Amino acid sequence: MAILNSIAGFEKDMAEWRRHLHQYPELGRECYKTAEYVTERLKEFGITEIHSGYASSGLVAIIEGKAPGRTIGLRADMDALPIKENTGLSYSSKNEGVMHACGHDGHTAMLLGAARYLAETRNFSGRVALIFQPDEEATGGAKAMVEEGIIEQFLIDEVYALHNIPGHDVGVMYLGRLVEIGPRPSIFRNPQHPYTQDLLKAVPIADPNQRKSERDLNFKPLPSPIHDLSHDPGPSEYKEVAKNHFVLTTDCGY
Repeated sequence: MAILNSIAGFEKDMAEWRRHLHQYPELGRECYKTAEYVTERLKEFGITEIHSGYASSGLVAIIEGKAPGRTIGLRADMDALPIKENTGLSYSSKNEGVMHACGHDGHTAMLLGAARYLAETRNFSGRVALIFQPDEEATGGAKAMVEEGIIEQFLIDEVYALHNIPGHDVGVMYLGRLVEIGPRPSIFRNPQHPYTQDLLKAVPIADPNQRKSERDLNFKPLPSPIHDLSHDPGPSEYKEVAKNHFVLTTDCGY
């Protein structure tokens, strides 16, 4: 998959951000130092509208485009796992018994890279809402942020997220669940919508029925790469937030 030259130029900085975050992992909703670090970087990029305190340590930052339009959310999770790191890496965890073993340090660094590019260029219509979420691993940080009103407060039309999958081919994307989380409509309920088709054409989409293991994304193979979770017989905690708002995500958890 081609990478914009300007973003490729951030590679060294993004690696530095990721390694810093890897050294200082935090659990659950106690991602305060992580949030401070993210806030410092966002301010360096010239982003001034930064809102904090959602789900205790979550952040929402707004980047305005060059013309009016929709508000698109980009989300990354920030929390780590209660695991002792024994990798021997020079940037190993300095917090005993806590490790970024699920890649959320990478997710946060990736969203910071996107934030820097978008803030520098602003070559889009509408707004981007950068959502830095704590507590994906434990008690439901995304659900808490939604219940605290970020969708309505920032008039977010759609939210996109991803989860890295080490060991799979570079540049291949699995499309995960379509989740309803609020009162705003979405084109993605209809997989045949032109916008959805544009997304499917933009990147190689792996057939979920041909995965090496169902455990890869922690849910059963789907008949379509885009799926309305409100009709899924899955966990009740997902259904609980499956009301009238939509999120397209390759992540498998909250």
